Amino acid sequence: MKKPHYSRHNLPQVKKEKSSISAIINRKFYQNLRARGRSNQYIFDMIQPERREQFFKDVHDRITVGKPEDNQEKLNWAQKLLKSIF
Repeated sequence: MKKPHYSRHNLPQVKKEKSSISAIINRKFYQNLRARGRSNQYIFDMIQPERREQFFKDVHDRITVGKPEDNQEKLNWAQKLLKSIF
């Protein structure tokens, strides 16, 4: 039996699970706090203990490793100097 050949734009459809409203809200909440410079530990400490497990499942694919400054664009020497002074 021959395997079906799919052209580049004629692939079989992949059904993705639709995210729940609570998952979308948790992800936005997490992204907003990370954009403000909050650490992962600070964010997880804010969440109620009984909701922490579900929150972690919702944002697991969005968690970044390191400090928020690591994800920002490179600073030139003058900006580094000013940042070290203040």
